[in-house]
Amino acid sequence: MKDFKHGASGYSVHKCRCSVCKIANSEYQSAYSKTEKGKVRHSIANKKYLRTKAGKLSAARHYLNRIKDPVYLFKRKAWDAVNYAIESGKIKKEPCKICGDINSQAHHSDYNKPLDIIWLCDQHHRQIHRGDK
Repeated sequence: MKDFKHGASGYSVHKCRCSVCKIANSEYQSAYSKTEKGKVRHSIANKKYLRTKAGKLSAARHYLNRIKDPVYLFKRKAWDAVNYAIESGKIKKEPCKICGDINSQAHHSDYNKPLDIIWLCDQHHRQIHRGDK
């Protein structure tokens, strides 16, 4: 019985699982959320949640915390500088440096140099930020 964990509600049949089963279920849910079907269901559920009062309050709190964050504001200035330079013709958008995809994004290696960027597609940009390289 020591392997069983019970919730705050007591000995509920539906919530009572052994530690091994909880871990297995957690791993299953993690794998499912990475599938296309899991992503779609999560997206639908998230959109539904954001229409509720709690969802709107959560989104507002997240936004207010983010715009006060000095690191975010520092990055925002660099992003704005790149967008202004593109609009004014100072720099030109280029294809991904790795694969040549024309749908590229500006990547800053150093936000202190806002116009010192490399162009990467979404996939390679995410890999660099995750550290996959």
